[in-house]
Amino acid sequence: MNPLDQALENLADISVGNEVSYWPLAWGWWVLIIVACMTLIAASYATIKYRQKRRVKRKALLTLRAIPLTETSALEEIHRVLRAACIHYFPNKNLSAMHGQAWLQFLFSQHDLNDTQKNTLRLLTESLYQADVNIDPESASNAVNEWLNKALPPRSQDV
Repeated sequence: MNPLDQALENLADISVGNEVSYWPLAWGWWVLIIVACMTLIAASYATIKYRQKRRVKRKALLTLRAIPLTETSALEEIHRVLRAACIHYFPNKNLSAMHGQAWLQFLFSQHDLNDTQKNTLRLLTESLYQADVNIDPESASNAVNEWLNKALPPRSQDV
């Protein structure tokens, strides 16, 4: 018999060993899992808070879009939507008692408006107290829509 064949016969079979187990995980994987879970929880919490803070704004914008602009009460409804949203977001300002120039000053102080938008909001406010209305409901709706989008929700120092 050849010495090489004899040496090969004396060798033991190759041992594959046990399959590598995923458990228990190394501490680095546990840290990664914990950080991922905390990030997911924080992102969920932030998303929920963001949506809750803007819920009334979304509802006001939807209500504003649903107002039929051809109706005679369209301007009153547009103003009612604006006032209701403001009362919700500024509970400490006593907005339900404000009217006229004080109401307009409040609106103008919350968001920088161009002259056309300021004039439209002024005409909208004045239209509540006049029989002869000189304002287009569509332009009033657009001005209120712009104001709601830009001014709400307020920054925390404004509340």
